[in-house]
Amino acid sequence: MTLLAEMKNILCIKFYLAITLFLLLFSVNEGFSQETDFGIWSSFKIEKELSKRIGIEFELGNRWEDNVTKRDENFAEAGINFSKKIFATGLLYRFSNENKKNTDTNYHRLSAEVKIKPKINRFEFQYRGRAQYQFNEPTEDIQTESYLRNKFALEYDIKGIPLKPSLGYEFFYKLTGKSSKKVEKERYSVGLDYKFSKKYKLGIAYYLNNRIQEEEKNTILNIEFKIDI
Repeated sequence: MTLLAEMKNILCIKFYLAITLFLLLFSVNEGFSQETDFGIWSSFKIEKELSKRIGIEFELGNRWEDNVTKRDENFAEAGINFSKKIFATGLLYRFSNENKKNTDTNYHRLSAEVKIKPKINRFEFQYRGRAQYQFNEPTEDIQTESYLRNKFALEYDIKGIPLKPSLGYEFFYKLTGKSSKKVEKERYSVGLDYKFSKKYKLGIAYYLNNRIQEEEKNTILNIEFKIDI
């Protein structure tokens, strides 16, 4: 590795660490304020390639809110994806149990998505468009929600180091339900993935969620452990 390449890697690492530190301090400050909530999301994900173009995935997740004092959601999700070069499509199903107003409610979510991942040198640009439909199990009040989600992200593959920092932005356009036909939420993210080997990866990210219609913000520490089998 040349001196110039080493300097570029060091600068990239410092840049992303500085952003991560900034968001960490911001989230801690916001977490202790009365108007902004802080939560922790954790998940365990398994991915398996069935062929060169077809793969499946399974994920278990747990989420806490109200400054990590109340369970928000537990979920299990399964999906199948089809990929070719920089393009990919996928279908997902999620079963979740959510704690809404201290009442447990089961939800079912169906999603269809498309991804584009072009690479330029060691940078990878990502776009993900997702159509999402969710409904609760039959009760006295059936609730349904559908969204169009658009996510843009940038990743950098640091040469010689198993670290991959990333930046992202996503907006949620609500199609049905209360306050529909509007962008309901935005999500800003900064993350860092560490690859232990070809099979194991740990990802840590900070999210800033902005609920536009409700004028509410919250910050999330997201921790994901992934296995490729």
